[in-house]
Amino acid sequence: MTGPVAMSRGTLTGRRVLFGLIAFFGVIFAVNGAFVFFALDTWPGLTSHHAYEEGVHYNQTLAVAENQAELGWTSHLVWNGRELSVSLTDRAGKPLAGLEVKVKLVRPTSEGHDFTAAL
Repeated sequence: MTGPVAMSRGTLTGRRVLFGLIAFFGVIFAVNGAFVFFALDTWPGLTSHHAYEEGVHYNQTLAVAENQAELGWTSHLVWNGRELSVSLTDRAGKPLAGLEVKVKLVRPTSEGHDFTAAL
């Protein structure tokens, strides 16, 4: 008969395998949880409540942009941190007068901060 066998440091036992698997999957779950948390916390995604309608009318949007390009109108926006300054000029560089101008200010990273203002 032989006496008790001394376990060496490198012996693979069921307990070591169990702890190794628990540690491995624990790290995987922790990292995935952090990724999900930061993804949901920092980027809610671009949203549009009327995506289908905007897609259907996309050709009209392109036509309006082409019409403005043909007119030669240009706009210059200046934001100094407190106020927004807008100037509209024609092809010759003369200011346009008698126009009703509305702006839509959009914050694509957060919902609920968009608004429209008349200038």
